[in-house]
Amino acid sequence: MTKPARVEVSSENCPSQAFRTSPSSNTSSTLSGTWIGTHYDRTTTRYVIFWEDIQRVFKNVRHIMQGKSIVPFMTDSNFQELTPPRILYRRRVVLDVVLKDTDNGSMSKRQDPVLHSTNAQQDLPKANGNGKANSMDKGHLAPDVKDDLQSTLRSYNQLFRSFCDTMMSDNLTQAKTTMETMRRDLTTIQTTLTKTQPPQELVLKAQRHILENQQNLLEHLSAVQGLLRTVVDRTYELMEDLSHNSNITQSAALAMNSLEIRSHVIQFLDLKDLVRCMRLNKAWHKLIVPRVWKSVRLSSNPHCCPSREAIRCHNHLIKSLEIPYPDEIAVEYYALSFPKLQKLNLTLPRQGVGSMIDAIYCWTHLRELNMRCANTEASLGFDISRLWRTVASLPNLRTLRLRDIEVCNIAVTFSSLRALKLQYTFSCPDTPSQQQAFLSHCPSLMFLEWSAAHTVHWDQTIAAKDFVRRVTARTWPILEGLSLGWNVLGLSDADIASILTVMARVSVLKVPHSDFGPLSFQGLRAHFSTLKELDLSGCFDVTQAMLLEILDLCPRLFKSCRERLVLGAADISASRCSSTQ
Repeated sequence: MTKPARVEVSSENCPSQAFRTSPSSNTSSTLSGTWIGTHYDRTTTRYVIFWEDIQRVFKNVRHIMQGKSIVPFMTDSNFQELTPPRILYRRRVVLDVVLKDTDNGSMSKRQDPVLHSTNAQQDLPKANGNGKANSMDKGHLAPDVKDDLQSTLRSYNQLFRSFCDTMMSDNLTQAKTTMETMRRDLTTIQTTLTKTQPPQELVLKAQRHILENQQNLLEHLSAVQGLLRTVVDRTYELMEDLSHNSNITQSAALAMNSLEIRSHVIQFLDLKDLVRCMRLNKAWHKLIVPRVWKSVRLSSNPHCCPSREAIRCHNHLIKSLEIPYPDEIAVEYYALSFPKLQKLNLTLPRQGVGSMIDAIYCWTHLRELNMRCANTEASLGFDISRLWRTVASLPNLRTLRLRDIEVCNIAVTFSSLRALKLQYTFSCPDTPSQQQAFLSHCPSLMFLEWSAAHTVHWDQTIAAKDFVRRVTARTWPILEGLSLGWNVLGLSDADIASILTVMARVSVLKVPHSDFGPLSFQGLRAHFSTLKELDLSGCFDVTQAMLLEILDLCPRLFKSCRERLVLGAADISASRCSSTQ
């Protein structure tokens, strides 16, 4: 096919539409294409071709077809044709132009050329003349043979139509079966024609019939290809429409953002409901799986504990792991890999702790480690120095919480530790000097919490003086958060003031039931701009004026802390009124 000639009808920068004369038209026009320029319709924001431009090129045009469908004129929202008449531009599609002198009857004749007037006995005498009629009668088919042959031809035509329908519906399996049946019918026709030696005209008709069916098959395949092109072009048009209406489509997309809706919904679901939602579809499963496996709690009950196979499959999603009863957990769990584990809640077992220490050593991504001792009546039955060497080797560890664990005789330094919590709920196995020596091995502490749930049996005055000495010696130079239990250190007002004076920044201060008074308040004034949390409950030397000043001049206080201070000020005022009465 030659390259189509372009007819520039529209303005610049607009695409052109390809046209060709329909092959069904009884004209002398060739099938070579003609390009007609388009116009950009600002009302519909699409490219269109005016009917007048088509009429200038094709004088006797009747209508335009795409495949077997007539291309309609564009209409408005009330289905009224636009003025002047126009059709929609179709990208990468060649439209057929049907002229007014097209003979519709010719198409119907091409549909079934053999069955439409295929009586060879009527045609042969005309072709051979009267003089040869008797000789040709001997070569004519017997009636029963002719009926069988015509029945086979009809079956072949029906199979061909079925083959075309299956090809259009994209049913390749059925099309293959139909093609095999058609091949058998063709073999039967050829065998019958070979045995009977029919007239040459009938053989030629059968061959033409087969060739026309093959041509029809190619036309149907071309129609399928045209439909696919139309789908592709329609997709491109929709993309162009989105680009022209970016503001509208963007707002609509944001309004229908299902991912945000799902993310909002799963915040209110418990674990059981999350597991159910995982089974809805792939989108929900992909969103919820990381949330379900983010935190795992091992248990000795097999019905409540995930299997090792499941943990091994989702180990890359687990960020928090809790082992509350290590004596009853299989050792195989400790050999599992957790490449993204950041938090570990651990109860040290009475025996067999070696496997657990080896596992902690391999979980190098840990940022928070919480350990408690299961044996509250006696000391740990293993070399605890190995445990502390393992903990100190974790490069990313930032938070350490210890509960009822011995911290004496530690020879390692926790240089990366930023937050430390020491809590004793039973009899304390260490002396105050041993505990403070352990604190000295954490030089990068920013937050320290030290408490006991029982009455300690040591001299609090000596322990307080030792702690103040360490703070004033800047043992923890970046310390900004301090939480001390009421029964750990008996800090006086002057001790607290000395600590606040040395600290460069104070964001958290919790000294309940202490001797916090005017000296401490004076030292706290320097940190009003950074103070976020304050606990002075049970401090009898705190006045209402102090609390009101803190509420007024500390803008960064947490909401919960501010509410507690307001209640404290109200209680002081109420107690003053009752004492006055």
